[in-house]
Amino acid sequence: MATGFLQRLWDYELTRERALRQRWVPAWAIVTMVIYVMMEVVILATATVVSFSAYLDLKARGFHAPNSYDFTTQIFPWLYLVLIATCVGFRIFIGMEGYFFRPRKDLDRGQFYRNLLVYNPASVGTLFLHFLIAALLGLGLWAVGFNFATGFDFILGSGAGLRLWIQSHVPTMIALPYKWMALVLVVTLHSFTAYFEHWLTHKNRFLWHVVHAPHHMPDMLHPLGSPLANSFDFFLIPVRVLVGAAMTKLVYAEPLIMESALYALFLYCFEIFNHSSAHYDLVSRSRILRFIFKIGGGQGVYHYLHHSSAERHQMVNMGAGIWLIWDRLFGTFEEPPLEKPDVGWTDNPEVYYNPLRVVFGGPARIGYELRHNRGFGMRMRILFGSVMWNPPVTIDYLKKKGFEI
Repeated sequence: MATGFLQRLWDYELTRERALRQRWVPAWAIVTMVIYVMMEVVILATATVVSFSAYLDLKARGFHAPNSYDFTTQIFPWLYLVLIATCVGFRIFIGMEGYFFRPRKDLDRGQFYRNLLVYNPASVGTLFLHFLIAALLGLGLWAVGFNFATGFDFILGSGAGLRLWIQSHVPTMIALPYKWMALVLVVTLHSFTAYFEHWLTHKNRFLWHVVHAPHHMPDMLHPLGSPLANSFDFFLIPVRVLVGAAMTKLVYAEPLIMESALYALFLYCFEIFNHSSAHYDLVSRSRILRFIFKIGGGQGVYHYLHHSSAERHQMVNMGAGIWLIWDRLFGTFEEPPLEKPDVGWTDNPEVYYNPLRVVFGGPARIGYELRHNRGFGMRMRILFGSVMWNPPVTIDYLKKKGFEI
């Protein structure tokens, strides 16, 4: 009974006609827009609170830059709260404006509603999975005698622990005199890891199918109609923390945790335009927004071009570093056109419009390949091979012309 029910869910196809018949979609859009933005902000705020606690611990241990104004405790909390409130309001406004005004004249309603009802649950479900993984870790440690919170906070807690260890053991090799100089240098250097990570998700077949491919599926983009960029990257958080904290400590006497958080939150306000077909024509002609997008490392129309379905755009504008420095250095930068490009997988193949397949189609494919292809070398290639290669026996759960050999 349960197996048959799950199979029906897996095989369900949401057509444009079915989507148009759902009269509750506008209400769904309002509720989920608010929930989605709040969940993302809570994640950002949680990471910052943990970082703030780690910073206060560092100060208690005597790690503090000499002659440095105590920005963290006197200004940061108020400034951060104001910026969070502004960011939430701005993102919700842009999301609502993009749903209820522009799409009526710019987008096909059937396509618009179908993508909303498929990719929005996929995004929310992926966020829920992150919390579920944390809860399972907490239950696991609680079962063996530890505190539930220890497991639930394992990822963020380990990040804070890494910061403390780095502050104690990593030397300051270049003692820059001003925080802004250190912040610009660290943001630039650290962004290389983001560039490389994004590049790798397009090159490695496991990371592409499991982590990144669903993000490039939609043939129409909207903040609620695009799966998360990295669906199963929960355990990559400590790695990012490690690299960022280490780079910060190399060039300044203390980690610039709060300053980095403010910079990231400011950019998050404008990230709303990264996946918005409805606003492309408007923002592509705005010199102010284009300038902000470049400062932010390739947001808005620059990132939108990365989602183009044209083969020549598969590896352009990977987006990292002030003024897209790494794209320019490695030859992957391209100036976006004023006219909106088509988006989706290369050449827009037919895909299954089913949120379960969007989230789990990639992991299911890798699992199928590992089960039906023998040999250690073959299985290593399944996990670490090129995205352009496929094993002798494979299946695609996302494309309608998926194959099994």
